[in-house]
Amino acid sequence: MEKRTRKLLSFTLAGFALPAIASAIIISTINYKMTGPERLIAHRGWSAKYFQNTYAAFNGAVGGTESKFWGAEVDLQMDSENKIWCSHYINPFEDVTKKIDELTTVGIQNEYLKTDGALNPYKINVPRDSFNDQLCPFYDPSNNVGYLNCFLNNNAHPIIELKIESVLQDDPIDDCMKIDQDKVTTFITNILKDIQTASTSDASLLSRCYFVSFSDDLLAETIRQVHEDTYSQVSNKQFQKLLDDGGNGAYILSDTYKNTTPGSKTGSTTNVKNYEKYVDGSWNQDGNEPIGIDVYYGLLTSKMINKAHQNNVEANCWTANYTRTEIAEAMSLNILAKSGCDLITTDDWFNLK
Repeated sequence: MEKRTRKLLSFTLAGFALPAIASAIIISTINYKMTGPERLIAHRGWSAKYFQNTYAAFNGAVGGTESKFWGAEVDLQMDSENKIWCSHYINPFEDVTKKIDELTTVGIQNEYLKTDGALNPYKINVPRDSFNDQLCPFYDPSNNVGYLNCFLNNNAHPIIELKIESVLQDDPIDDCMKIDQDKVTTFITNILKDIQTASTSDASLLSRCYFVSFSDDLLAETIRQVHEDTYSQVSNKQFQKLLDDGGNGAYILSDTYKNTTPGSKTGSTTNVKNYEKYVDGSWNQDGNEPIGIDVYYGLLTSKMINKAHQNNVEANCWTANYTRTEIAEAMSLNILAKSGCDLITTDDWFNLK
């Protein structure tokens, strides 16, 4: 999920006219209890405390003795040998010219992550070892240091973001931002295969997984494969459409999509205005299945939450960080909790009582 420039909340704060000192007061009075347990999702693992999307971040969030989160979100990419890895970016290495989808599995194991700049906004001291600054496999049956390994034999929930970069076409250049359907199928097949393999030691694992994406194609293929293989423990609540205002990075790709600037991700048709087609099932003509929505926190409203709940799916938000002190963000968490937001994705832990 992209880090974003601060925005005014969709539910305007005009009329509150609060002095700057009120920020601390508002933050200290967020005392609304969410339904059930506090369902906080660690964004790319506990990324305010550990280097993001690493085994250390995932284990710290849900697998270790200090774990507090209901689940941990991960971004997935696929290498040239179809192995699945945890990374928000396709080129997260010190040598940024190297891309996950162009490297072999052995090649990736020899690369170190770039541990500064946008990948490390909290300026965390990253020890150089395989737990902290090398790419984390989605599942590691041999060394027990993969993302899924952190969820075995506990009650935590994997929140799996299906990324687009590793399944795009490269040629011809005017089609470079279109989906490669064969890669999509392989990508989803291998993700589900890893989950199945991990589930041999934890039968409930698949039923705890959530699948989220900006891409309709990836969500539809996941649902198709799940239904085809008759995973009876998977429900439509476990699929979530990521939504924001349609800015850079939040794009939909389809057979009719034509990118006018090859190599860019602009021209999105994904925005909160068309959220209803996901919660009523009209988004997917093949399955007609309602799915949940996962909306940028400053754009999620009580109307959207209620609409999702009426269709027996969930409405979540990303990425709201209690560590920030802006009045707008503190008030948004307050309102979202009161309005019944099901999950809140965040970089750090906070209490909603």
